[in-house]
Amino acid sequence: MHSYTFRGYPWRRAVEKAAEFGYTGLELSTVHLPADNPLAAVPAAVDLARRYGVPVGALSFGAQLAQADPAARQQSLENAIRFIRTAGQLGIPLVNGGVAGLVGPRWDAYGDNGSRLATDQTYAWVEEGLKALDEAAAEAHVKVTLEIHMNSVHDTAATTLRLIQESGVQHVVANLDAGNMYATPHAEEATAAVALLGKHLGYVHLKNCRRIPGTNTYDYSWTLAEGDLDHYRIFKALAEIGYAGPMTIEYCGAGDPARAAAEDIAYVRKVLADVRRDLQG
Repeated sequence: MHSYTFRGYPWRRAVEKAAEFGYTGLELSTVHLPADNPLAAVPAAVDLARRYGVPVGALSFGAQLAQADPAARQQSLENAIRFIRTAGQLGIPLVNGGVAGLVGPRWDAYGDNGSRLATDQTYAWVEEGLKALDEAAAEAHVKVTLEIHMNSVHDTAATTLRLIQESGVQHVVANLDAGNMYATPHAEEATAAVALLGKHLGYVHLKNCRRIPGTNTYDYSWTLAEGDLDHYRIFKALAEIGYAGPMTIEYCGAGDPARAAAEDIAYVRKVLADVRRDLQG
């Protein structure tokens, strides 16, 4: 479970509910870390989760490698490397997040932002930074996962794949987030994205949403079973390429997140069982 599900609540409640509902691990979001010195709080957070039997399997991070200012890019890169090294020291296998945000006049105009604003120079800056992150990840024995997210250069499967392939990285992989992609007009349909990413897919975020009729906005206050996305088809596509990596449920809507967290894990288990049965014939 992604701890962002319980944003606005203490880390302890996220951990307790994850354990109560039978989750096998957590992604530690920066919303549960102090803004002024986030890494200082990670060891205690990891220890608490481990004591409850829901170890931290991923650490959220962010970087801004698309900046024109080389000093600013370097500073952001060094901060990201600190997250990678901390994850390695604490036995967290994944460091997940975004590395290249691009936003125009309107942050919520997802179709006009992200890779729509990227130039060849932008890709060159980001790819240079990814090589440094890849080297740090190799030394720390972790994987860096690029979350396919609106308003980033990696807001589609194709642009994420371009960054990974052109930088030649070995320890940087894609994180498929179909909910983010659904709200990004130029992103691929989820099952097509799975097929495109193939072996470069190393993590999956699960959330659902609905497009608000007559608008280009999306409501994320829906459980995995209720939104517009068909997770049976997504799970089947993942199984067909042999994906056996981690998946994390992330509720991003309003209301009591405990209700969604409890319902979503039960739904995922049922649908995964259906997919396994159907593929076995």
